Amino acid sequence: MNWGFRIVLLYSSFVVLILTLVYKASGEKIDLVTKDYYAQELVHTDKMNAVSRALPFKENIKVVVNASTIQVSFPENFENEGGNIDFYRPSDSSLDQHFSLKIDENNQQIISSEKWPMGYYAIKIEWTLKGEKYLIEDTVFLP
Repeated sequence: MNWGFRIVLLYSSFVVLILTLVYKASGEKIDLVTKDYYAQELVHTDKMNAVSRALPFKENIKVVVNASTIQVSFPENFENEGGNIDFYRPSDSSLDQHFSLKIDENNQQIISSEKWPMGYYAIKIEWTLKGEKYLIEDTVFLP
């Protein structure tokens, strides 16, 4: 085998490798966090203000993952005028879950996660009190 043949073989292998990587990358599913990503960037300051207002509550709001439920515990005398609990699955947006904030007499909201696939979820607890928005973000792992 002479040097010219080896160079052609090496070059051809490199071209095949690059074409294979391009083919695999073109078939990869890519989801944005939200469909209106740029509009969400414009209200980023409002989100940061909501997060800073919720800092005193962060230690008192607990998220506990059990075998088939997710238990969100709120402090006593927790006041709100409505809100949401959102679960965002970074790897697949079709698995995202959205719930209205409905606290029972034990200052808890229990969410059934029985049919959810295992994996990481970003949780966002958002509520309104006296016209001001509050936001707490965290992550949970469902076994």
